[in-house]
Amino acid sequence: MTLLTGKSNKNSGQNKVQAFTLVEIMVSISILSLGLVLILQWFAYSLNVLRISQDYLTAALVFEDKMADAEIKFKEDKDKFKEDSNEMFESSGMQFEFNAQLGAVDYRKESDSGEEVEFEDLYNLKTNLSWREGKRKGRIPLDTYLVKYENKAQ
Repeated sequence: MTLLTGKSNKNSGQNKVQAFTLVEIMVSISILSLGLVLILQWFAYSLNVLRISQDYLTAALVFEDKMADAEIKFKEDKDKFKEDSNEMFESSGMQFEFNAQLGAVDYRKESDSGEEVEFEDLYNLKTNLSWREGKRKGRIPLDTYLVKYENKAQ
């Protein structure tokens, strides 16, 4: 079976018609379909990566808010902060769990004048934000330091 292209060979004196064979058409269609399948797979993969990055962006914004709250609570009453450091909540359709551990840090540093400076109220705050949305899960750990300043009335 052949498909006619409408061209004829007039040089040889015979009317030969050039045409595509069925095998050529099948090969070209299979190559085209393979290319389309690969493009669709890459597109689906990029959509999945976009969803994951959106989850991380939402979690980072929630984490920033929770860290600001933790810093305020710490400055108000560090002993109460140690008790109320775990929280579960829901935001933007995602289930979050926020954990924080506060530990005192013994930190000494030599100043420019050569004397040793000690920070008595320096605390290490180890936090962890984990979330779940459907089957997707994620976690962001963060360690930071907080200093407890005492307001001294004069």
